[in-house]
Amino acid sequence: SAAGRAAALTRRPRRRREQEAQHAAPVRRLLRPAVVIPLALVLVGLGLFIGSHLYLDRQYYVGTSDGEVVVYRGIPGSLAGLRLHSVVERTGLQYGALAEADRSSVNDGITADSKADAETIVQRLQKDAADAASTAPPPGTPGASPSVAPPTPSATPTP
Repeated sequence: SAAGRAAALTRRPRRRREQEAQHAAPVRRLLRPAVVIPLALVLVGLGLFIGSHLYLDRQYYVGTSDGEVVVYRGIPGSLAGLRLHSVVERTGLQYGALAEADRSSVNDGITADSKADAETIVQRLQKDAADAASTAPPPGTPGASPSVAPPTPSATPTP
């Protein structure tokens, strides 16, 4: 009958929809982790990158470059070949002019809370270097720095 044929036509699409829904449910379950996990990893990586960049931009230290005392932004060292610092200011203060204790501190990198703090550290280093230069004994006298050759012994024999 016509009613039977109409009912058969409406039943087929319903069955297909049910079959498609049953088939799509596992695909949706598999698709969620396949999309969510990589997306979460990308977001975490992006957050770490931005956070570390902001952190490094707020860090300063005083170190050396090519025999000169300089102010760096960042932290000493590198990670996977990427430098974690950049030169902010060249001071003109020569590393060789520093007092011995200041040299070892600058070699290690003197951390600063801000750029202004780093500039204050450089001013102290300059003052210490000037004070050391003004109080240094003249070359060739006892107590002179070890880089100066010691005086030669006299040629007169002792009795």
